[in-house]
Amino acid sequence: MTYLLRRNLARLLRTGPLHDWGATQAARVDWVSGACLLARRAVFSQIGGLDEAMFMYFEDNDWCLRSRQAGWEVWREPAGRVVHLGGQSLKQNRRAPAAYYASLRTFYQRHYGPLDRLALALLLRLLPAADA
Repeated sequence: MTYLLRRNLARLLRTGPLHDWGATQAARVDWVSGACLLARRAVFSQIGGLDEAMFMYFEDNDWCLRSRQAGWEVWREPAGRVVHLGGQSLKQNRRAPAAYYASLRTFYQRHYGPLDRLALALLLRLLPAADA
């Protein structure tokens, strides 16, 4: 829940970006974007691939969490460069917000307990697009 709270508080309070896109050193992180994910074959053999029940959103968060739970580390490497125009699906596809929230709910169902899921449900009631 911490990530979502930080993300939504940053958005509500307009405190700036959540991610440090100007990082210059490799660092261990909770997750990396599936838009550019490089992993050892052994990780895929051990935990499987991306979960297709989370279409387009949160499958990378889920995969990184499962890999960490299996004992692997997740790192970001700022020397690698990829151009990913994040958020474009939300702008161009009116079904994308529903997919986003469905995947978020699935992610929470799989990884968090009842109190966290209740907190998420209450938070989502505050967002007009979340009931789509």
